[in-house]
Amino acid sequence: MKKVSVVFYISVAILALLVLVGITMPAQLETVTSNLQDFITNTFGWYYLIVVTFFVIVCLYLLVSPIGRIKLGKQEDKPEFSRPTWLAMLFSAGMGIGLVFYGTAEPLSHYAISSPTGETGTDQAMKDAMRFTFFHWGIHAWAIYGIIALSLAYFTFRKGERSLISATLKPVIGKYADGVLGKIIDIIAVIATVIGVATTLGFGAVQINGGLSYLFGVPSNLMSQFLIVLVVTILFIISALTGLGKGIKILSNANMAIALVLFLLTFILGPTLFTLNLFTDTVGSYLQNLINMSFRIAPLNEENRNWINGWTIFYWAWWIAWSPFVGIFIARVSKGSYGGHRYYWANGTCGSHRCYWTNGTYGGHRCYWANGTCGSHGCYWTNGSYGGHRCYWANGTCGSHGCYWTNGTYRRHRYYWANGTCGSHRCYWTNGSYGGHRCYWANGTYGGYWNSRYSYFSKCC
Repeated sequence: MKKVSVVFYISVAILALLVLVGITMPAQLETVTSNLQDFITNTFGWYYLIVVTFFVIVCLYLLVSPIGRIKLGKQEDKPEFSRPTWLAMLFSAGMGIGLVFYGTAEPLSHYAISSPTGETGTDQAMKDAMRFTFFHWGIHAWAIYGIIALSLAYFTFRKGERSLISATLKPVIGKYADGVLGKIIDIIAVIATVIGVATTLGFGAVQINGGLSYLFGVPSNLMSQFLIVLVVTILFIISALTGLGKGIKILSNANMAIALVLFLLTFILGPTLFTLNLFTDTVGSYLQNLINMSFRIAPLNEENRNWINGWTIFYWAWWIAWSPFVGIFIARVSKGSYGGHRYYWANGTCGSHRCYWTNGTYGGHRCYWANGTCGSHGCYWTNGSYGGHRCYWANGTCGSHGCYWTNGTYRRHRYYWANGTCGSHRCYWTNGSYGGHRCYWANGTYGGYWNSRYSYFSKCC
């Protein structure tokens, strides 16, 4: 048995403390975490948007570059799983219960409860609902997964490093990756992974509890949800103990078969033509507004900013927290495959089409009957976005990224980055900071001053 690292003990101690506080003081813990979330989203929301969009740009570059042809392993290594099984594993691990639930629930919420850009219940609200659902479950999410998955796969199977997040940062922090700094990074990764898994399990338990309550009258309360999480955890442990080649492989293939049957029934028996029409319309809307949505933070509209904090930035934080868990799994099942190119063509094409039609059908059917329009749009966006880019991002980013930086390709681009990036960056920040600062004070100070002076002279004269 391998020696247990100090990372394990420290992580367990921190997580045990959090669980203990959650059991003994749930209200206080909820208040603290809510305040912490508000602080992070309000203070660093801009950072989340820029970083995740940067991941997307890197993935696009790696997709079209020769670096995507680098094998995730030694030259003689072969893929362990067939492509259909590999796709099933990726689809099941990366989406799972979240896609099924939020594929219909999210667009319905955007359309009927809180619209991202305008009034609820309108035709525009319906289009915006589908567009933003696609955005939240699309290429940006898979860019995050891809960065972690391909980094781990490249350094583990190509460079022979340990399967640790700190090992992927050796080109950046050097020998410190094996020291205290590396252990701190791994502890943060473990805690983030557990929190990400807990978030997903929590959402999934609520969904399952709601379905059981509706169908069989099972009480919808904390005890029921606890039992659901317990059962899911036991099933997960059993499947993990049987290994990738047996339990997880069989469950993934069975999952995809059941999903296909459900999809066909919903698509054929539901509003098929309506689903197809909304599917076609939303593709163009999503592509047309992709850049705007990627950087949208609404600094002058508090209502829209609160919506972005609660949805977009929350999603980006969720994907980041979930990425170590999914990334390690994707890296493991991708050994022997080619990085960016295989991931894109296998997942970006097959996966996206699968997700488009799966969510486009489920969402369209549910929203159509519930709201009259929103549904098909919602399903399409969740699957169309999520699945298609899932494979691409998982492979097209990480592996290529590691090769790119470690092989010194950046030197050829040194002049570009020095002038094209630094120079432009300087102008952006100079104008963005000075200009924004000037406008802020001009409106906040001068404006208030002259308004008060005008009021004074009006009364006097």
